[in-house]
Amino acid sequence: MKRFLVFSAQQNIQKSTYEIWEKLIAMNAAAGSSGVWTVDFLLAFRWQDRDLGQRGQCLRHGQCQSNIIMHHWESGVEGLKKIILEGNYDYVLSTTDTQSKEIFPRLAVELDAATLTEVVDMVYDEKNDDFIFSRPLFTGKILATVRRRKKNGTTFVTVRTNSFSSVSFSEKSFVESLEGGGALTDVNVVDPRITLKEVRNASSEKRDRINLMEAKIIVAGGRGLGSRENFKILNDLVDVLGQGASLGASRAAVDAGLADNSMQIGQTGKSVSPSLYIACGISGAIQHFAGMRTSKMVLAINSDPHAPIFSRADYGIVGDLFAVVPLLTEEIKSFSSF
Repeated sequence: MKRFLVFSAQQNIQKSTYEIWEKLIAMNAAAGSSGVWTVDFLLAFRWQDRDLGQRGQCLRHGQCQSNIIMHHWESGVEGLKKIILEGNYDYVLSTTDTQSKEIFPRLAVELDAATLTEVVDMVYDEKNDDFIFSRPLFTGKILATVRRRKKNGTTFVTVRTNSFSSVSFSEKSFVESLEGGGALTDVNVVDPRITLKEVRNASSEKRDRINLMEAKIIVAGGRGLGSRENFKILNDLVDVLGQGASLGASRAAVDAGLADNSMQIGQTGKSVSPSLYIACGISGAIQHFAGMRTSKMVLAINSDPHAPIFSRADYGIVGDLFAVVPLLTEEIKSFSSF
C-alpha cells in the first residue's frame, strides 16, 4: 500500500494543491487490484484560524481516506521530519513554490531521500508498483522521464502549477468537504532556533488577485513598458479578464525596477502554465521562455516584428503596446457587458 503526504504551507489552499490530491485519488481508483493508497493532507498552522483544528476531519473519496494533519509552522523542518517519519510516507508532494523549494531539499538531506522538482506529469506503473514522473530539462527543451532507483524510503516531489487536469475548485467548497469523522493529528515540535513573530505582505500587488502561479490567464510586461507607472495599462487588462487572471513581468522589467520581484517569470523566476499568456513588450529571451514554455496559448504584443517572442507565440500583434493593450481592454469590456 502506497502512502502519500500532500503538503500545503500557503495561507489559502491553492487549486493546484487540490489537483495533486485529485490526481492521486484518480490513479488509485484506476490501479484497481493494487490496493487502497493512503493520501494525507498536511496543512500549515494558519488553517487553525478557520476552526478546522477543533474537529476531527478527513477527506473521503470512494475507498480512499485522507487524514488532515495540522502543522504548527514554528515547528520548522523538525516538525515536518517527525510527521514524515511517523507516517512512513513513500512520497511527499507539494506545488512548486517558495516554501517547497526551501524545505524539501533540507528534508531530503536529513532523511537521505530523493527530490524531484517541477514535475508536470505522473503515471502509475502497475507492473513495477511505482510511479513514472515527467519533468522538463534544459529550460524545457526536453521532457525527461524519471523513476526512482530504490522503492524504500521517502521521495519529495514538487509539481508545477496547472500541470494536472483542471478541476472545479474553490476554497469554500474544499473547506466544506473537510467535514467528516476522521481523526485529526496535531503536531507541534518547536525548533528553538525559530521564532515566528509576524508575517507581513510586502507586495504592492492587489491582495485579492489570484496567485501568479495559479492563474489561468497571465498578462506579462517587459522592459518595453518603460516605467512602473505604465504597468497600469496591464493592470486594467487583468482586471477586465476576471478573477482567473494575474499580472507578471520579465526579468528585464524587474531588474529595471518596473515591477516587483514576486512578479518575475522565467528561468530565475517563477514557472507558470496558464491557458493564455499575453506577453506585452517582452522580447522573448530564452531565459524568459523557460518559465512560460508550458503555456497552452501565447499572444505576443511587440513593436519589433523581428522580436524572438513571435517565433514562440500562437498569435502575434505587431504594434505599439500603449495603443494595442487599451484597445484590447475596451474590446473585452464590451464583450463582458453582454
